[in-house]
Amino acid sequence: MKITELKKKLKLAGCYYVSDGKNHEWWWSPITEQKFQIPRHMTADVGDKLMKYVKEQSGVKFKYSAENQQKNGKYHRYYREKQRWNFHRRSATQA
Repeated sequence: MKITELKKKLKLAGCYYVSDGKNHEWWWSPITEQKFQIPRHMTADVGDKLMKYVKEQSGVKFKYSAENQQKNGKYHRYYREKQRWNFHRRSATQA
């Protein structure tokens, strides 16, 4: 998910832009009644840490798809190793 998509989803949830910081924008959440920051890098992908921060601060629940999670390192490496292990296990039982 890109930052622009994240901002669209926040607007749909009722959050709104408040002001600019140096490298971030300040947003307000009516759900948690808190201000929180969103980076201005529009084309950047949203990482796990940023997604967790935005979920906690805004109170908005996002569906974070497995496709986006696979781009992140740990998730991708774990499932790649799991698939490799299952392949070897299957081929050993078939022989």
